[in-house]
Amino acid sequence: MISKQPAATAAESAAARPGLYVLDPATVGAYLASHGLLAAGQPDVTALAGGVSNDVLLVHQDGRRLVVKQALARLRVAADWPANRVRILTEARALECAGQLTPGAVPGVIAVVPEDFVLVMDAAPDGLRPWKQDLLAERISLRTAARLGATC
Repeated sequence: MISKQPAATAAESAAARPGLYVLDPATVGAYLASHGLLAAGQPDVTALAGGVSNDVLLVHQDGRRLVVKQALARLRVAADWPANRVRILTEARALECAGQLTPGAVPGVIAVVPEDFVLVMDAAPDGLRPWKQDLLAERISLRTAARLGATC
């Protein structure tokens, strides 16, 4: 469901559309169901922390795990920092490209809804954590670094 609509056109159509759909843990289930991505009903939803430029939700339903990202118009920083929400479309294209170059190394893109600045992708398996967390905690794994280097 990746839209091939140019980024500028997507931004223009969203800007002209009143009432941009805003996702949160209470609304994401119905939103995904309305796009044919989940069955009707309320899935288990967790808002993921650390999103500076996106709202990020982890969605579980019937053994399916998805990450839903919606680009923010203003970054979550102390300064007033507006941001172009169309960047989510670039992220989706980058993930698709990386997935073609290194199959299985990045989450699969499930859908992109340009008019709502939404990216839906496969979630990482349970038990994994971002490498950035390990680096910030000064836990260095040469094995992980070597695997990442070989992937790139």
